Amino acid sequence: MGPFAFQRSGFLTSLSIPHDTYPYRNRIKFGDVALGQRFYDPISQEYFVKRSDSMAAMVTGIGDGTVPDEFEADDVVGIDQ
Repeated sequence: MGPFAFQRSGFLTSLSIPHDTYPYRNRIKFGDVALGQRFYDPISQEYFVKRSDSMAAMVTGIGDGTVPDEFEADDVVGIDQ
């Protein structure tokens, strides 16, 4: 097997970290995420909480949940199971 493996959700994860440390993620469009729901953005590789139809706040990494970021309704994001 190569240096990368696909999880069930389709996001790439490195094999150097045990597989069971990653939650399974369902892919969903940003427009289908509920207000207040936490989701994973595969572009920034950070978690956000949806605040409005086009805005979300980063809650991991450098984000403290107060700075909004813009998303398009058809952006694909991940929801942890």
